[in-house]
Amino acid sequence: MLERDQIYDRDDILCNFEVMTDGAGRISLSLARKVSQKLGLTFVPSGFQGRIGEAKGFWTVHFADESGLDWIEIYSSQRKWARSTNAHGESEDLSHRTFEVVDHSGPLKSKTLNEQILPILVEQALDKDAMINSVVTLLKDGLKRELMDFRMAMSSALLLLKWLHENKSNASEKLRLGAIQFLSAFPKAEEAGLIMLLNGGFNPQEEYYVQHLAKKIFKHKCDELIDKLRVKVDKSASVFMIPDFFGVLEENEVYVKFSKFDDKSSDVSGTRLFGKDILVARSPAHLVSDIQKVKVVAKLEFIDLEDVIVFPTKGNPSLAAKLSGGDYDGDRAWVCWEPSIVNNFKNADVPPCPDLVKLGYIQKDSRTYADLVEGCQTPSSTFLKSALEFTMRKDMLGECTKFKEMVCVEQKSVNKRQGVWLSTLLNSLVDQYKQGLTLREDGWNRFKKEEIKIQPRMPAYMDKKNKNKLDEYSTNIIDRLRLVASKTVNACLTDFHRSFKDTAEDGVPTYWDDTLAKQYQQCLALGEINAEWKSLICDLDADLAPLLAKWKSYWQKHLPKKPWEEPTGDYNGTVKQCYAIFEQIRPHADTALSQSLLLPDPGDPAHSEWALLRASALVDKYRKKQEFSTFPWSMGGIQMVKLKARFGGFPAVHTVVSSQYIALKHDSTYIKRYESSKDVLTTFVDWASDVEGDENADE
Repeated sequence: MLERDQIYDRDDILCNFEVMTDGAGRISLSLARKVSQKLGLTFVPSGFQGRIGEAKGFWTVHFADESGLDWIEIYSSQRKWARSTNAHGESEDLSHRTFEVVDHSGPLKSKTLNEQILPILVEQALDKDAMINSVVTLLKDGLKRELMDFRMAMSSALLLLKWLHENKSNASEKLRLGAIQFLSAFPKAEEAGLIMLLNGGFNPQEEYYVQHLAKKIFKHKCDELIDKLRVKVDKSASVFMIPDFFGVLEENEVYVKFSKFDDKSSDVSGTRLFGKDILVARSPAHLVSDIQKVKVVAKLEFIDLEDVIVFPTKGNPSLAAKLSGGDYDGDRAWVCWEPSIVNNFKNADVPPCPDLVKLGYIQKDSRTYADLVEGCQTPSSTFLKSALEFTMRKDMLGECTKFKEMVCVEQKSVNKRQGVWLSTLLNSLVDQYKQGLTLREDGWNRFKKEEIKIQPRMPAYMDKKNKNKLDEYSTNIIDRLRLVASKTVNACLTDFHRSFKDTAEDGVPTYWDDTLAKQYQQCLALGEINAEWKSLICDLDADLAPLLAKWKSYWQKHLPKKPWEEPTGDYNGTVKQCYAIFEQIRPHADTALSQSLLLPDPGDPAHSEWALLRASALVDKYRKKQEFSTFPWSMGGIQMVKLKARFGGFPAVHTVVSSQYIALKHDSTYIKRYESSKDVLTTFVDWASDVEGDENADE
C-alpha cells in the first residue's frame, strides 16, 4: 500500500506524436525490494506487471535510484479512467493505493516457433530454401530430443515420474474434482493410472502394464508433436518488453541480457548477445513487418536489467508498434538469436493498411457508458444487456485466420495485396472486444467478394482426411514441416517399441508380476489342508468364470488393431458393468473366516483382505494362461498397488490420503542426484543415428 504522495503522475514520452511508453511505468528499487519480499522471491525482478488504482501496465524497476524511497510512476497511457480529485473520494481508498502484481520478469526458457511466424520467415528470407532447411533441421533435432527424453525416462520409475510432471499436467482437473477420478478400480486418466503404479513400486523396465500405459501416453505425445508442430528454437525466448526511459537507444537498437536460462538445453551467458543481430516479434504475427531484425547494444543505463528487452523510444513507427501494434502493458516479444535464422532474414517496412471501419467492413461501437444509459430508468440493466449482446456475437477470428492461411498458401506469399488486407482484418479482430469492433457475416462475405476475389483451395496440412498427401518438396513450409515431423516421430515411435521386448530370456511372456498373485496362491495352499479355505477358493473361482467369459466376449469383438489404440465399442460402459458384478463377488458362506476377510472396514470394501484376494485371483487366471489383459487392472488396480507393497519386498510403505496425494510433487533435486549417481541414460548420438537410419530406410 502506498500513500498518495508516493504515486507520481507522469506524461508519456512522445516521438513524432506517437506515444513511446504506452502501458509502461517505473517503480523505485526500494519499493521493488519490498514487493519481491511480499511475493516470496529470492531476487528483485527487473519489472512487474500489475495494476494500481486507475492504472495498469508493466512497471520497470529503476535500479539507479539510490534515494531509498518508496515511489511508483504512472504514465498517462496507463490510466484507464480519470481519478477522483475529491479530498476524500474513492481514489483515496486503500484499494486504489495498493499495487496488485499479476506477473513479473524472471529466468527464461527456450520457446517454440509460432506457426504464424513461419511463413513470414520464409517470405523475408534471403535464401528461402536455406530458411526452410534451417527450420526443418531445428524441428528434427527438437523432436528427437523430446522423444529421447521420454525413452530415457523409461529407465526408472523416478525419471518417468519426472517426465510426466514436466510434460503432462491435469492439475486443473484434479483441483476441480478434489481427487483422482476413477473408472472402476483404476484411474480414468492414463497419466494418473501410470503415476499411481509408479508411486506403488512398479518398475517401467519390469512391469508390462506400466510399459503398456507409457506407450499409449507416448503415442499421444507423438500425435501432439505432429498436430501442434512445435519447432523448438533453443536460442529464443519470450521476454517482457519495456521502453527506453533514458532515450539512449537509437532506432532498431535494443538492450537484452539474461540472468540465467531455466532450460537444460540452452546455455546463454549474460553478455553473449551484445553487438549481435537478433529477431523480435509478437504473437499474433501476420504482416511481413511483424518480425524485425535489430541489433543488441550494451548501455550502462540498463546494466542491472535482466530478462527483459528494452526497446527504443525513437522512430516512427516505433519498434513496438511495428510488431503487431504492440505496447508495454505486459506484452512479450519473441526474441531469436539462432544464426541460421537471423543471418538469413531481411527487414520489411510496415505496408500501408486499409481502414476497414471507414470502408464499412467492420463496425465500431464508440458509445460510452453515459451514452448507453442516457434517459434509461434502469441504467445498470441497460448496460449489462448491451455488454452481453456485444460479447455473445459470433467470433469470426478463427474462420478468418484459416481463410487467410489458405489464401497465402494459394498465392505462395503473405505479402500480396490480399494477404495484407486479411492481416489487417485479423489484427483488428484480435482486440475487437477492447476496441468495440464487430465483423458480421454480411461484412465478411462482402469483404471476400470485393477485396479478396479468389476462392483458395485447402492446403494439405489442413486436410485431416488426406494427411498422407503431404509433399516433402512442397514450397509451403508448414506442409514440409508436418511431413518431417510425421516421419521423424514415426521413426522414433518404432524404435521405442523395439526397445521393449514382450518376452523374457527363456521366451516365456512376462506380462504379469508374480507378486500380484501371491495372496491367491497362499490361500490356495491353505485350501490343500483346510476344507473351509478350499470351499471359499472354489466358490471364488466359480464366480470369476462367467465374468471372465463376459469380458472375453466383448474384447474379441472390439480388439484394437494396435496396442496403443483404443478398443471399439462401449469400453467404459462394459468396464462399469463388469466392475459392478466383480464388486458383488463375496464369500458364499457366512463363517468366521469369511467375516475376518471382509474386516476391518465394511464401509470401504476396497481395503479388506477379501478385496485383495479377489484381485489376486483374477491376476492368477491370466498369469497361468500367459495372456495379457487390461481387465484385471480395471477390476482391481487399487488392490494391486497394495499387493505390490505387501509382497514386493519394500522395507517400508507409507499411506497417503487422497486429498494429499493429488498435491504430491517430485523432488527434482533428489532426482538430479539420482541421475548423476546411476548410469541410467543411453547415448543420444547412438540412438539418434539409429533413428536416422530408420528414416532413410523409409525414404
